[in-house]
Amino acid sequence: MGASSPAANPVAALRELSHSFGPAAARRKERALRGVSRTANLDTAALSELQGVLNFMRAYPDNPTVRREVLGLIESLRGRISLLAGDGAEDDLVNTGLPGATQRYSYHYNVLREMVQAFPGCLDVDWDELEEEQEAALCDVLKLCLPPAEADGLGDDRLNLEEWFTLAKSHPGHTDLEILLGLLVGAEHAETVMARLVDRIDVPIRYELDTPGTGRCEVDIPVRRVQYQRSDVTRERFDLEPVIRSPLPVPRPLPVAEGRELMRAAHAALSSRNLEIYPLIHGNPADVMRVACGRGIEVVLVGIRPRFRAALESIYFFLILKNGVPAAYGPAGVFLGACEMGINLFPEFRGAEIRLIYAQLMRVLRHVLGVQYYYLLPYGMGDDNTEALESGAFWFYRKLGFRAANPRVEALAQEEEARMRAEPGHRSGLRMLRRLSHTNAYFDLSGGQCGPFDYGAIGVAVSRFITEQYAGDRGKAEKACSAWLTRELGARPLAKLKASEQLVVGNLAPLLRMLRGVRTWSRADKKALAQAVRAKAGASEAPAARAFARHPRFGPALRELVGPSLVRYPV
Repeated sequence: MGASSPAANPVAALRELSHSFGPAAARRKERALRGVSRTANLDTAALSELQGVLNFMRAYPDNPTVRREVLGLIESLRGRISLLAGDGAEDDLVNTGLPGATQRYSYHYNVLREMVQAFPGCLDVDWDELEEEQEAALCDVLKLCLPPAEADGLGDDRLNLEEWFTLAKSHPGHTDLEILLGLLVGAEHAETVMARLVDRIDVPIRYELDTPGTGRCEVDIPVRRVQYQRSDVTRERFDLEPVIRSPLPVPRPLPVAEGRELMRAAHAALSSRNLEIYPLIHGNPADVMRVACGRGIEVVLVGIRPRFRAALESIYFFLILKNGVPAAYGPAGVFLGACEMGINLFPEFRGAEIRLIYAQLMRVLRHVLGVQYYYLLPYGMGDDNTEALESGAFWFYRKLGFRAANPRVEALAQEEEARMRAEPGHRSGLRMLRRLSHTNAYFDLSGGQCGPFDYGAIGVAVSRFITEQYAGDRGKAEKACSAWLTRELGARPLAKLKASEQLVVGNLAPLLRMLRGVRTWSRADKKALAQAVRAKAGASEAPAARAFARHPRFGPALRELVGPSLVRYPV
């Protein structure tokens, strides 16, 4: 029997209509949405497809009526999922992200800490998936959290670990995971050490999307005004540079309570897809900015808590919203005006206004973090990345205006472009795409003044310096270099610095002590560097990213320290 036609498949019909706009398209969508609402027997596959379509439509609503129909249909999904689960389809619903379904994944410790507070009772240890070796390792970690007499009970063969948690439960509403996290937080050992131990065990977790607002198509960040899509989404090939350079007021970080709410929405959006990303895992609610870019597009930036920050790079998580709907996410690592970036679009938003989304993200990074040079590593081009390779990522970024840093690849790309002009319809095959993937790709607005920094080389140089000058005594090196730094830069004595400032100064001091000629710098240059170091320890890293980028002597001195960086690409 052949595949059903769109007319016989209301979800497929709605999907075909979803990217068309205008008055006539809006009327057809209203009828299609009502048709889906009246269809009672949608299976898991159809509901999963419907979820993506509805998510796109709530981000790009035609008018208030269409938006109301979309939201109503989304609201009805929980009832549909409940009926399917009641019919024994629980396994088919796993990892679909549908409202009321179950996600099974080994989430990072810090993500779990955030999620159990935001959605109590919804996350628990997935005992059915916990292997014997993992259970033994988890027992060892728990023994570090308990008094010795109680820890002896974990070795009793008459009680397995799941049964022990039942015994230890003081409140029937608490999940085993909540008990575990409470023990880890209260342990006398450093929580960061305990967290790493738990992450190494890779504890499987069940996350029930029972709380309204946690399904993929439900995560929503309120907006003041909805931007309706009255005509087809434009896909014109405009020049990115004028958009990136266009004025944008630099926002201040939001109040901590608002920052935390945005972070939780970001966690919900990613966790419903079994996704995690380092800067959000260690996100700082005191360093959250929400930037309106026009046409309903917003960029949320989340910095990292001071104790987890890189020594030089300012690393941010970004979440791109369209009418308050999460559409894409990724990391941005910024130093000396250069930014390693890459956008991960949620599948339902691929093929929409991607060029505009990229331009607005790059605009925000320029104005908020001082970025003038944007680049992606070979992985983003498809090197050892099958998904990027098969999607033709190299040509996607090239059409945006990125160029290949590898001269051989750039020459090869120009040859391919000449062939495409001579042979309309020609497309690069997988073999050619592999050859094209062996390069960084960059978009430079600095006139050649900025570029990637070799963090590995600087790390080796610091290790050599500590070994040669302080016989490998890192505590002595940090103390001596910190004292030199505060004295040379005229900064406040370490005793007067906050703990977070002391941590940053200690991390940077050996590196800054290695810079040549600091003593000959002007008082203004020394003061500017001291301000950048203090900014690095502030609630928000954004001022530090801008301060390091505009310092006239810091960047050149640092590059002189490591020498020219030689990037080697596969042939």
